[in-house]
Amino acid sequence: MKLDNSELKLLAYQLKLQIRSTFKSAYQSWINLSRITENNEENFKQITSVLDENLSSFVAEEEIEEHIQKLRDINKGGEKEVSFPTHEVVKTSKIESQDNDKVEVRFNTTRYYPATEWAGAAYNKDFNYVVTIVNEDYNWRVQEVNYK
Repeated sequence: MKLDNSELKLLAYQLKLQIRSTFKSAYQSWINLSRITENNEENFKQITSVLDENLSSFVAEEEIEEHIQKLRDINKGGEKEVSFPTHEVVKTSKIESQDNDKVEVRFNTTRYYPATEWAGAAYNKDFNYVVTIVNEDYNWRVQEVNYK
């Protein structure tokens, strides 16, 4: 089944949102586990294992490892509170390149973050990124996400 450009852009964006949602769930689960149990290292291993499993059906292994590394960096840095956007507005989207099994889609977006105790007042921030999706055996997967 061949997808047209608008369907490819929508697919790339939906897969990117699914990655973010899965990462946010893993982060929040890890934070809450660390509050109710004392074995933080074991909790962290459990959460990264679940994150890997949840992303593996639609994300390339290298991209999954980048998200696991983000959790490691948060863990090492002692940052226990991370802000996540309440929503994101896509200002523009464009197919950067396309062949039979690989598509790169550029998104220019604004993310809106809530006011928090540790981050202060609500704010918004512009993000530009390219989502590369690949078709492997009739299954579209995110190969990588590059922020520009």
